[in-house]
Amino acid sequence: MFRKMIALTTLSVLMTSGALIAKPSQAQPLVSSPGYEQSYDRSIIHVDNWSSQTVDIYVDGEYEGTVRPYGDLYFHVSADEHILRGIASSGTFGPHYIDLSDGSDFHWVLDGDR
Repeated sequence: MFRKMIALTTLSVLMTSGALIAKPSQAQPLVSSPGYEQSYDRSIIHVDNWSSQTVDIYVDGEYEGTVRPYGDLYFHVSADEHILRGIASSGTFGPHYIDLSDGSDFHWVLDGDR
């Protein structure tokens, strides 16, 4: 009984002093605030080279990187439509047309030797 009285008294003092009221400068952001929203302005392309050749990767005609034989390459692109092309010593992979305007990621498998 005595513990309940102390707890109620303490709670009453805290409530009347304003200590339990959140101050605007200390309030936590809501989950729906802009900092927590999913961003759809960038996508990731994963190039998975299953061939025994080194392949230079181009997106929309711009060089993005080189993927080694049986290796992987990851890079960011804008969330938009793109044209992928891989150039190896014995030929090309693609063109491969992709639409990432919804912010999705893409996995491109380069299979077979050219």
